[in-house]
Amino acid sequence: MQIIAAFKYGDGPLMGILSIVFCGLGGFIIGWIHAKKWNIVGIMKLWSVLIVASIIVQILFMVLVAPKLMEGMEGMEVVPSAY
Repeated sequence: MQIIAAFKYGDGPLMGILSIVFCGLGGFIIGWIHAKKWNIVGIMKLWSVLIVASIIVQILFMVLVAPKLMEGMEGMEVVPSAY
């Protein structure tokens, strides 16, 4: 949605192209810079909440789940691949 708004409301296609080239972070920054002008404040707030939620889920996974997955793998032998 941010990329569509960048092409639609931006000053020429430059902001839309930059949003695509710099993918997530670049589009996120460009979106917040122009959020009021392009009327996408709600989308940018949602995007921000989802980024924070993703970071929290990743931290919880590393603290709670990953150690349990690693149990019992101490003595496993690493076999090199044929490639």
